[in-house]
Order: sequence, then structure tokens, then C-alpha cells
Amino acid sequence: NRFVWKKCEDLLPPVAPSTWWEYQLIKYGAGCIADINGKYTLCPCTLGGGLDPRFGTPKRVIYYTNGGKAGDISINDTVVCMNNSKFYPTYTTISRYASMLAECDTSIEILTAFSRLIPVPIAETDLQKNELTDAVDSILAGKPKIVRSSQLKGVEKVDLLDPDQIKNMECLSRLHDELQKRACSELGLSITAKDKGAQLSIEELDSYGQYDAMKLYIPYQLRKDFCEQVNEKFGLDIDVELNPVFDNLVNGVNKSKEEMLNDETPQETPQETTEPTQPEEGAKDEME
Repeated sequence: NRFVWKKCEDLLPPVAPSTWWEYQLIKYGAGCIADINGKYTLCPCTLGGGLDPRFGTPKRVIYYTNGGKAGDISINDTVVCMNNSKFYPTYTTISRYASMLAECDTSIEILTAFSRLIPVPIAETDLQKNELTDAVDSILAGKPKIVRSSQLKGVEKVDLLDPDQIKNMECLSRLHDELQKRACSELGLSITAKDKGAQLSIEELDSYGQYDAMKLYIPYQLRKDFCEQVNEKFGLDIDVELNPVFDNLVNGVNKSKEEMLNDETPQETPQETTEPTQPEEGAKDEME
């Protein structure tokens, strides 16, 4: 949903949602436009065939249709859209971080279950067992319980879990947030650590913004170039725009660092006052 494609419905499968084309780029890393049965169609693709003697780049484009068919055309007869500057699928990044986040969540789930383990008392007699059972049930019901000390002589306990291990829950929660932050940064999405959001300096916010903006702007520019080349080559009018949530990158709504650092609240302009004048002699006598 980072990018919104426009005026390309006729180039997509009839049942495909508007995000179908973007999904192909994310999954396969590249796509192209091809003439299939007399109709221009957007398809995922790979580059292959013999190499150009001048640049060493492939001269053929292998495209794939929704029906599982494949074909190849000259690179001069199509326009290729690369997913990002690394020329690999975004799905690779998403899958890698999703796997790590899943492992982190599994560890948190296990610790949550183990946090229910408490020291288990060991009773020597049935009377002690019954007393302890009644005390536990009473406490769980929210009622205080008092047991005579003589009835609990010799009672011991066994620890099923080191209580300090539960502290790992906090570390895992921080790891989860950090993994999510890294994944979003790789996709050009700004996200701030929850525990430091109010303490970030202007320099930190500025540096994060530049990195995220590049991660978003580069694939956006590749898609814009693709649209321009397709429109020029095939006489179409397709277009792509950033999701409106990123309007600040296009319209420059955010203040620059210098503006933020030098921002001063304007002082109120003092109102002009008229100096009091001395009354004339006649008026002075009348006032007296």
C-alpha cells in the first residue's frame, strides 16, 4: 500500500484488485508490459537471453502470466519496472523479518505460560496438604487466609522456575519492537521506538527521516520512470503516486532541521503610544 497505481485497470487481470500489480513487483522483484493476444498486459518478469555486447545486460525479457504461461520478448519491445535499487523482491525482506518476529512471539508465548509456575509447597501430612490447598483457593478467590503455624511445621517448597527468567519477557518485548522498527525502515516506513519517542533529539529524527525517505523514494522513482517510459512507448496514460500518508515527502510539509532549530516564537509588536502633551495655558487654568 505504499504506492497507488492509476489508469492501469485495462492492463490487469479482470478479477485482480488494484494492488495486484504492486504485489507482483514485491513478490518477483521486477515486472514488464507485454503484448499478449493483442492486448497490453502487466506481467511479472525476469531478465534472460544473450548478453548485450556493450553493457553485458540481458537482451530478452521472460514474462509470466496469471495462467502460468511464460513468454519472452526483446528488451527493446517492452519496458521493465524494477522493484527497488537492489533489484530483488521485497518479499525476501518481509519473509526474513516475519520469521524472526514469529520466533520472538513464540518465545514470549512460552515465557507467558511458564510465568504461571509458582513455588510448589510440599506437605508431610494430609492435614497440612488440606490446609495449604484451602489457603491457596481462598487467596485466589480474593479472601485472606490465616493458618496456624503449628500445622505447617516441616513444610518445604520446590521452585519449578527461576523467577529471574521471567525478566527475559521485557528483553523479548524490546527485541520484538526493534525487529519491527528495522523491518519498517527497510520498507521506508518511519517508526519510532516506543520507549524513547519523547526523548529523540531533532538530529535523530532528521537522520531517521532521511534514511526512511530514501528507502521509499527510490522504488517510487523507479515506478514513476516506468510509467513515463510506458506512456511514451505505447501511448498509454498510466501513473503511480505515493500513498497519501506520505504527502509530506512530496509537498515538504515538515519543517527542515534548520527551521526547527531556529524557530522562535514571534514577539508581539508593542502598540504605539502617544506622548501626553502639556495643556495650553488657558486650558490649564480652566482645569485648575
